[in-house]
Amino acid sequence: MAAKPEFTYRRANRAAFVKGLRDLADYLEANPGVPTPYAPHILVTHSAETDAARREYIADAAVNLGSRLIEDAHHFTTARRFGGLIYQVWASTIAGDEDWHARHSYADAVRP
Repeated sequence: MAAKPEFTYRRANRAAFVKGLRDLADYLEANPGVPTPYAPHILVTHSAETDAARREYIADAAVNLGSRLIEDAHHFTTARRFGGLIYQVWASTIAGDEDWHARHSYADAVRP
């Protein structure tokens, strides 16, 4: 039986990320022939040991983004639109993680 995939989370290099966005914007501005995505979406994910910690992280992000926290049995999320770009911060609940693993538990058993 194959091992379950594990998600790893690490803190991004914030300065490098911001610089990369600026460099990309400058490059696209200077090169109008380069295609841009129809629905650009930046997704920041988070994981913690408890649902409370996951919710708190997303709630803090919502405050900082000036957006609202959306939650259900499977995830916590918040998002803000910047022009045509969506910046979303998301975390699965523990139940959401378990559901994902259950739905994908036979992935290695099916071969096309």
